[in-house]
Amino acid sequence: DRLMVSAAAMSLSPRRFQLFLILESFLIYLARCGGEDFGLQLIPTGPAGGEDDVSAFVGEAVEPRHAVAVLTASEGSKRHLLLQELADDRALGQVVTFGVQYARSGSSLRVFRHRYPTEVYRGKWTRGAIQKWLMQVGYPLVNRMSNQFAPAKYLSESPFGVVLIVKPLGEQTDQLVEALESFAKKYSDRLKFSFFTRAPSTQQLCDTFGIWSNDELLILEEPTYIRKRSHSHVPGPPKYRLEGVTPR
Repeated sequence: DRLMVSAAAMSLSPRRFQLFLILESFLIYLARCGGEDFGLQLIPTGPAGGEDDVSAFVGEAVEPRHAVAVLTASEGSKRHLLLQELADDRALGQVVTFGVQYARSGSSLRVFRHRYPTEVYRGKWTRGAIQKWLMQVGYPLVNRMSNQFAPAKYLSESPFGVVLIVKPLGEQTDQLVEALESFAKKYSDRLKFSFFTRAPSTQQLCDTFGIWSNDELLILEEPTYIRKRSHSHVPGPPKYRLEGVTPR
């Protein structure tokens, strides 16, 4: 089975094209890793402190979930302990990566999302309210694959249905994202949208979830159920499939 690449990728320089192939072939390792950095991680603070340290942490922690929750609060405070408890919840840990930066006064909770604006929490500081908010904002409206993919977040342990847009990495265009965003907003309470790519290295996930080509859109209403019922090497087909995905 050969790697399927886009016309856009073929137009790259030889060196960039080679890097593109290496990246796309390496995705299964990264997808399987899925990131096991659960719990509340301390954001190291340098001599200057402040936003530079937060930015550095977010840059390192954004993969594979593409959502990083950062608490700024005093050490040992009620809000610090509350977020510590939430960060130990495995279901939430599949959706966002948690970090804390200690501050002498004041507090805030922000979620940094890949290629989307940062969300700031403005509700009541209770476990239920914050948990609900994190499950809402922890999913970028349309998730673009870059270096990694989070299969537990979108497939094997997701409480939502998923719309998988299967395209080579070079074809996750702004035009296609814009065309999808209106649908992602409309169905955000039930479905989460994410790009995916089919390659020899992602064959196991493709077989499990019935991904047949590198140019299709799949709607899986219960991805966890599909995983559980896959007792053979030939899984049942997804409930909905559209072949030939274009912005129009």
